[in-house]
Amino acid sequence: MRWDPGPKAGFTTGQPWLPLGADVAERNVTRLQNNQTSILWLYRRLLELRHKHPALTAGEYRPLRSLNQILRFERVHGESALLIALNMSSEPRRLETARPNQILLSTELDREGCFDASIMLRPNEGVILGSSP
Repeated sequence: MRWDPGPKAGFTTGQPWLPLGADVAERNVTRLQNNQTSILWLYRRLLELRHKHPALTAGEYRPLRSLNQILRFERVHGESALLIALNMSSEPRRLETARPNQILLSTELDREGCFDASIMLRPNEGVILGSSP
């Protein structure tokens, strides 16, 4: 694990047995912690949602028909249902839903909380949607 951009990447005081790589200054935990759109922050948000929404851990998986290169499925637990939609295209795609939904998480980490029944997914973007209150 490359922890920081310093000598030996903050990993060891000894000699690493594998090379750290030329990009250690750019790719390390310290840098990811400071970038709120990094993969580290995405994992943190996903873990937070798992704790808040039992449907993500104990819920039934319900595959939905994929349309417009958007992979869709639901996770249902009791009265709670979450829609997960993944744009598998390198082009923007419109996701139409039967009712307005709240974006609980976007893989881009930049538009949580928006409500709409029609959502434009960016290339390779995924969202977790919850029904609006």
